[in-house]
Amino acid sequence: MQEVKVTWSDRMREEGKRETLLRQLTAEFGPLSSETIAKVKAVPSAAELDAYLERILAATTLEEMGL
Repeated sequence: MQEVKVTWSDRMREEGKRETLLRQLTAEFGPLSSETIAKVKAVPSAAELDAYLERILAATTLEEMGL
């Protein structure tokens, strides 16, 4: 089994996606609750962040975003 190594640059990219998602959510839906911010910060993978970043293009509510 090949071990997946998470590098510093991987973590920085993931953090950038997280920050972008928070900015987009705020722009689309207004100020975010601390609960929503915590949910975004808890998203465990870059792939899941990518899915949220795509979902925001069609969502009209945070509920549709799954947040």
